[in-house]
Amino acid sequence: MAVLYLRAGQLDERAAGSEQDGGAVVGGEGERREPIGAALRASSVAFLVDAAQSAGELPIDMRQLGIDLLATSGHKGLLGPAGCGLLLVSEKVAEHLEPWKCGGTGTHSESLQMPRELPHRLEAGTPPLPAFAGLAAAMQQSESRSASLAARAELTRRLWAGLQRIEGIRRVGPTDPQRHHGPTSIVITGWDPHDAAAVLDATFDIRVRAGRHCAASIHEHLGTTGSGGTLRIAPGHTTTADEIDRCLQALAELTSF
Repeated sequence: MAVLYLRAGQLDERAAGSEQDGGAVVGGEGERREPIGAALRASSVAFLVDAAQSAGELPIDMRQLGIDLLATSGHKGLLGPAGCGLLLVSEKVAEHLEPWKCGGTGTHSESLQMPRELPHRLEAGTPPLPAFAGLAAAMQQSESRSASLAARAELTRRLWAGLQRIEGIRRVGPTDPQRHHGPTSIVITGWDPHDAAAVLDATFDIRVRAGRHCAASIHEHLGTTGSGGTLRIAPGHTTTADEIDRCLQALAELTSF
């Protein structure tokens, strides 16, 4: 089964699959998946979406989007513990998947081969049951998730409006709020992002992420490699408007140093 590899807006034919980012880890911009899934639906090419940054943050309908494989971590937007993840498999590709690791065929212990049925075919050894239990508990909170996401979108708009009023700060990422989700990345004139994060932590008790955020290539595109990356601000499910205002005040003081 042929696969394409699609990441950060670039299309590159590869020998193993078709992958697309569900969301951006740096600037908060997600890719548009619908046209790709529709084009691949009737083909023998599998459509793999990396939803590590968007699962739990954006609605994802595998059938509507034509997604064959959806991979995501459990500890980000799904709010589960570290050490677990998910791979959702469509009927189109189910029979084509083979395990990359074998052993511990508990449900068919008389056999030396992995069971053919899913998910057991792809789950060798002992699974991290405590992590799965934590992930299941987190996902049960989905009823309140939509309200939380709406509140975070409003906090992000508040953050953007405040950043526009601070001289010396440049926001990196989409300008259209409809194409944004997740973190907001900024560059502060005259500041290495790591130094800025250290001051925000030590002086203002505000914790942000600094650097290239495991996405070095996108910083080449954004022109932020030479400045050490960006400072990433990510409102969480418990963040309040007062905390956003306190962060903005701290950034304003930082730029005046």
